[in-house]
Amino acid sequence: MFRYRQSIHSQSQLRHAAGHLRGAVAAHNAEAKRLTLQEFRKRQEEYWFPILEAISVALAVSRSRFVRGGEFHDPVSEAIETAQPDSGFSSFVEPLPQAPLQTIDPLEDFTTYTEQDPNNRLTVSTYAVTASNLTIGESAWLVKDYGNAAFGEQFQHKFRFRFDKVGFVPVYADVWAVSNVVADGYTWSNNRQQALNAFLYQDSTATRIYLRDSEDGSNDQGYVDIALATDYYASVVRNGTACTLYVYSDANRTQLVGVTSVTLAQGRVYRYVFAAHSHNVGITGRTISFTVGDFDLGFPEPSSSAPSSSVSASSSFVSVSASSVSASTSFASESASQSSESQSIVITGPIEMKVLRRIKQLLIEEINLDLTSRNCVITIGVWVPPKIPRGGKFFVTISPNRSDYPIDEQDYRQLAERFVVTVTPYTRVELDPADVAEKILGDVSRGLYVAKDEILRCLAGRMIFDEGGLPMLREALRARFCSEPRYDEEARVAWIEIDFDAVFDRW
Repeated sequence: MFRYRQSIHSQSQLRHAAGHLRGAVAAHNAEAKRLTLQEFRKRQEEYWFPILEAISVALAVSRSRFVRGGEFHDPVSEAIETAQPDSGFSSFVEPLPQAPLQTIDPLEDFTTYTEQDPNNRLTVSTYAVTASNLTIGESAWLVKDYGNAAFGEQFQHKFRFRFDKVGFVPVYADVWAVSNVVADGYTWSNNRQQALNAFLYQDSTATRIYLRDSEDGSNDQGYVDIALATDYYASVVRNGTACTLYVYSDANRTQLVGVTSVTLAQGRVYRYVFAAHSHNVGITGRTISFTVGDFDLGFPEPSSSAPSSSVSASSSFVSVSASSVSASTSFASESASQSSESQSIVITGPIEMKVLRRIKQLLIEEINLDLTSRNCVITIGVWVPPKIPRGGKFFVTISPNRSDYPIDEQDYRQLAERFVVTVTPYTRVELDPADVAEKILGDVSRGLYVAKDEILRCLAGRMIFDEGGLPMLREALRARFCSEPRYDEEARVAWIEIDFDAVFDRW
């Protein structure tokens, strides 16, 4: 997969990223016309899907930061609609390893599904179902129970759809969904139940297909603009907590119409799959007609057990990671290159602990102070002198410090926090009265300024990421303050304190 380098927390950054997405879609479609289908399919899987997902996911993570105007208002998708395509997207993404997604090919046989259809709105054939005058005042659907946790943290589902007509608007209905609850779409979102659904929507000005994480109500959703009486071909691709909807105008899936993403709860898995699924809001006078078919559930092959690997989760700009990963300068190495020391660092707990542990991991892995988990530790505060293990030149502590909260960035949807982390290198120096300062500050192997330079080079301006490649913070770590050097004559220990700002959204 790829990661988008820039966190999006302003309107200008939103417009910039939206332009990158539009530019990537245009470049994808242009390349499809130059290559054979076989060549392009390989290129699509290896490059375009990860690129498009990276930008779309970054936009999805930013969604909660912008003012919402109603259930079907999405400022991110609106920005994408109006943005000018920007061809510079490739400089804003970087690769991360991605587990290959294994596919199985047979199409779903809808005659094996269970039909809930009291008013006979659905016409079911082997590979397609047509909804005729389905209303938003009834509960109707096709559903199949694949067993507990059948649809896990890696899958790709494909389907085709055609939005035929509507009566009075607004009106909406799902063409595809997975969930852990058998109910209509309105019940899912109104009660924030565990469901992920793609639904058609039309009002007086727009015709769209939405992707919604109903577990977050209507707060996490995005759309792609479509047309009536037109065949479309969709792919829903899930990688960990990121789920992306791709909409194409051709059966070969080479001409991309649009893309949107949502962020799922960590470890969420699903049991049921739905087709032609209604939203019952109690209004019977509004009708919608459509066809959906050629369901290819791809992977994983249905299983009764949950996936064993844990994944990242993101909420607003805060991303968390359930397991330690390798942290090279490019963040592109995998666990095979991790040392036994880094393997012992588990990145779990509240966001503060995740930040502290990731900083600890970076210091152990990347700076030349011979640090291990024994002499690089998280402490409650800067205590002097620390107990320093024998044989080490340096001892480093990572300590939580104060936090503050910008007044204009806090309400029930968002609370921004600037969390100060103090990194303190200690060194043992045997001093001669004639060269105290030079030994403490400048010794090439034990000097405090040597340690200070190593720590700043490692952390200053550094973005820290979770296992899924999403940023933990709203912006890179910022070095803010360095104390004066200090020395304890009795313990013969010197130290210096360096403060870093870690800015994130608590929700």
